[in-house]
Amino acid sequence: MGYYNILTPKKEYIREVSPELIDMVLVPGLIFTPTGYRVGYGGGYYDRFFSNNRQIFKVGLCYEMQIAPKVPTDIYDIPVDCIITEKRIINCAGEKY
Repeated sequence: MGYYNILTPKKEYIREVSPELIDMVLVPGLIFTPTGYRVGYGGGYYDRFFSNNRQIFKVGLCYEMQIAPKVPTDIYDIPVDCIITEKRIINCAGEKY
């Protein structure tokens, strides 16, 4: 168990890499909007990471039932670029993939 009792890898399995080597991140969330905003676990870890690494492609994975029209947001929230559910792929960034 790690921060907020979230399961985390054991220290001997962690391999830190430079953010410049990361092309894509699968972003967890409890609920997502079609515009890419999400409710996570409240730590702000991903938003802080993405604020310094905006070039990374962000993908939210969830079930269709986890899509909501709106969630509370603030100025520090960074949306994902797309969301993949069991029924569709939602283009949140307005770009062609």
